[in-house]
Parts: sequence; C-alpha cells; structure tokens
Amino acid sequence: MKKKTILLCLLMASVGLLQAQNVKVNVSGTAADNTRMVYLYDDMRMEMAIDSIATRNGKWTFNQERPLNSLLLASTAKPQTDSSQENTVVFFADETVTTVLLDDCQVTGSRQSTEANRAFQGLVNCARSSMQQQNGSVDWKMKALSIMRTAVMDNLDNMVPVVFTQLIADALSVGELSRVLSPSAPYFDHPYMDGPKKTLERMKENAKKRPLGARFTDLTINDADGKPHRLSEWCGKGNYVLVDFWASWCGPCLREMPNVVANYKKYHEKGFNVVGISFDKQKEPWLAAVKKLGMDWPQLSDLKGWESIAGQTYGIRSIPANMLLDEYGRIVDVDLRDEALGETLKRIYGE
Repeated sequence: MKKKTILLCLLMASVGLLQAQNVKVNVSGTAADNTRMVYLYDDMRMEMAIDSIATRNGKWTFNQERPLNSLLLASTAKPQTDSSQENTVVFFADETVTTVLLDDCQVTGSRQSTEANRAFQGLVNCARSSMQQQNGSVDWKMKALSIMRTAVMDNLDNMVPVVFTQLIADALSVGELSRVLSPSAPYFDHPYMDGPKKTLERMKENAKKRPLGARFTDLTINDADGKPHRLSEWCGKGNYVLVDFWASWCGPCLREMPNVVANYKKYHEKGFNVVGISFDKQKEPWLAAVKKLGMDWPQLSDLKGWESIAGQTYGIRSIPANMLLDEYGRIVDVDLRDEALGETLKRIYGE
C-alpha cells in the first residue's frame, strides 16, 4: 500500500470547511532551493490544485479569497501524484497572515493553523513509520489516534476539531465527546459535526443506565472466593473509583488493561481505586488473567457472562466498558480508554 493511500485512510474526508463568507488569504512561503513550483489544494485527495505558484529564489506568495475557515494544503507534490516523498503543510483560510516553511513543514499564523499543521505532520510521520513496521500496525494507529485526540481536546475554542472529530468520535468517552460538542463551540453547527453528534446520541443511549452526574446503582456480586460484596464498600466513600467491566476472553479488554494498571499504580496512593467486574463464565481463566496482568484491585464476578447482574444493572452491551465515580459516588465519565483515562485522572490528581 502506498504511503499516500495510508495517509488518506487517516484523513478520509475532504476538509473544505465551507462557510458563506470569503476572506483574503495572505500567505508568504519558502521552499528548498531546487523547488520550482508550489501547489495549493483545498482537498486532502490533492487531485486538483486551486493554484500553482512559481518560486523565485525559494520564495512564493499566495493571495486569494477563499471560504472562511476552509483548510488549505501547500505542497511540492503535483496533482494526482504520490505525495509521500514531498513536503506538504496545512493551514486555515482566515484573516491571520500566515508564513509557510515548506522545507521544514512548518506553519506560523493563527493558532488553529499551527495546531492543525502540527497534528497533520504527526500523522504524516505515523504513515511513514507504518511502512517500516514488519509486525503489524497497532502502534502507529494508536499514535495517530493519540495525535488526533490531542488536537481535538486542546482546540475546543477554534476550528481544528472539525478536521479530526469525525475520525475519532468512537474512541472518545461520552464526557469527552460531550465537551467537544458543546453548543457554545465555534464549530458546533458545522455539517462535519453531524456524524459525531449521532455518535454521541448512540453512546448516550448505550450508557443510559450510566448517565453522567447520576449516583451509581449499588449491586451485590461475589469475589473469587464466593464471598458477596456490594459496590458501596468502595464507591462513594470519599475517593474516585473506576468500575471496570471486562473479561479474560475479551481481546480489547486485555489490550487496554496495561493502561488501567499503569494509572492505578500512578494514582492509587492519592486515593484512586479500581473495582473490576468480570463477564467471565469460568473462574480459572478469569483469575489467571488477573494474576498475569497485575490487576491488584478488588475483583468481582458472578461468572454469568453477559447475564451478569452488572450487565443488567448498567446496560453493558459491549466491553471493555467502565464508569468513573467521584468521591460521592456520582458518575463523572464512562468508557474512558487509552489516554482519556490518564488525562482525566491528571486533571483530578495532578501529575
């Protein structure tokens, strides 16, 4: 697979963020000495340039009216060619004077332009790294997801989330996606947010028995020795608790568990706790996974699989799933995974 094709898999949609108003775009740029032409695009597919600019002594300029907040690409790649070995940057059409250093793939201008280009360059590097991997592509895909998540969550006051949210909405927690889709966000009414809004509705429906702000529903379930315990033994007792729904037969659960373990070790001394509820049916593989993964927190299971009382109580239809409870037992967020869990705990406990 060509690197360009891989990058297009990461950025599938055209990102012409069309608005009614046009603005004058003022860009000055530099390129390597051997660069003769710079091409401007308004589509990630880079099939047709909106302008081609001859360089003079490695310098070029672009001054045109474009739709406000549309995303533009400046590249040394000709239209409809493999751009993987060429330099490309992205920036927004806004009223901020923009400088493009194509030889270094750097952009200075509005915050939304510099942040969008920072994320784009990270994704380009991920795509290139993927071609060098011989044993799968999980690492670079996870890194790409992390780059886009950071770009979205760090730029809720500008248009950057429009570019990436539709690609990562399913990977965000309900709380995160709710923050992204705040009605006060400048991009809230943008048509590219329609898909994420539907995703959020689906997430809330799936988690309707775990509504944000509600107090947890108590239940009784056995530990590994068959001794019954209530969630209220740990939850609502003055500390934050992650109630983690998982199973030893669940591949995504096992891949996520080292992240939970790392955050438990980092924040447990500050009061953070985890209560694991397994959807296993057999005791041996459940306890073997607990030991192998170093899950040093309370573990509960009624060994009824999907018929578990926990699944019925909280409407769990897929795992991994979780809910983070505050010191009063109120649900802070649900389905925190990957960096989302660590970032949330960092906001609570600090570094």
